[in-house]
Amino acid sequence: MRFLKPNLVKIVLAVALFLVSGYYWKFIGISDIHPFGAPFFATVATYNCGPAIDPCTEVRWGGLAADLLIWYIVGALVVEWFTPKRK
Repeated sequence: MRFLKPNLVKIVLAVALFLVSGYYWKFIGISDIHPFGAPFFATVATYNCGPAIDPCTEVRWGGLAADLLIWYIVGALVVEWFTPKRK
């Protein structure tokens, strides 16, 4: 589990993966719900919130934490895989 030790490259890669995965849902458009985050939704904006003009946004903190954790692990694995091994 040594590959999980944080460094700047892993953190930046995790945030980039999170943002790219989140914007994917905005580009494909899912009916009246506009989620952000993947594989769990960190926020959901919906237009079914009454007379308001702007969409109602709900932040799902558990989904945000899970997304960041998953993308950090994926980023750490990618960095570990592409880092040359010392003998």
